[in-house]
Amino acid sequence: MRTFNIIKQQNVIKKVSVLFHRSNIVLIRKLLIGLLFLICSCSPSVYKYKARKEIFRELNKIGLENIDTLVDIGCGFGYYDLEIAHNYPNVYLLLEDIPFLPSEQIIKTYSTRSIWLKHFLKNTNYTPKIEKRFNYISGYPDSIPLSSSSCKMVLCRMTVHEFSQEKKMINELQRILKSDGLIVIMETEPNYQDEIEKTCKNKLLTKNEILLKFSTLKLKSENKEYFEGRTINILTFSK
Repeated sequence: MRTFNIIKQQNVIKKVSVLFHRSNIVLIRKLLIGLLFLICSCSPSVYKYKARKEIFRELNKIGLENIDTLVDIGCGFGYYDLEIAHNYPNVYLLLEDIPFLPSEQIIKTYSTRSIWLKHFLKNTNYTPKIEKRFNYISGYPDSIPLSSSSCKMVLCRMTVHEFSQEKKMINELQRILKSDGLIVIMETEPNYQDEIEKTCKNKLLTKNEILLKFSTLKLKSENKEYFEGRTINILTFSK
């Protein structure tokens, strides 16, 4: 009887060890699949594809069909403008930003900000397209060096929350806008109150906060876009 119990215990232990081994294999397999998915989703080509889809949807909601010149306030290195140049060949681009490099160097390197963007530009003809149809403008924290009533469309994509002198910059946006022009504001809706943007460390703006800041203008249209689980408010104003 004792021998039988020992044999039974050994069989139970054996079955448990087999199940444990199988569960480990399943767990390891799931981890490897998850790791592979993470690597693929963060790769330059996939990120480029996701970002371009987002931009294409945004551009459709802006409406650039009848625009000949667009001013991009806070353009960074101009990745968004590359897509505009590709999709709207008749639009001339004025890229404005506060310089952190000499202007000549920005013009040469504005399109190589990160690894995935270098990868994106490696085998495309985007760069020649935009270089013939843009001009870089070195701006200031409180002013935009453009003539009054000179701009048909002004774009502020994820930049209003970065303004260090907000009231002056909003006045400048209105100053440079033509009487029949449009100001397009794009801002990520915060997920919670007073959410801080990770890069610039400034507070993200809600739709109502944007409407309040631009209350002296007329709201022409209101749209939303969704990317990576975030809501992007797209608000268009006119004088």
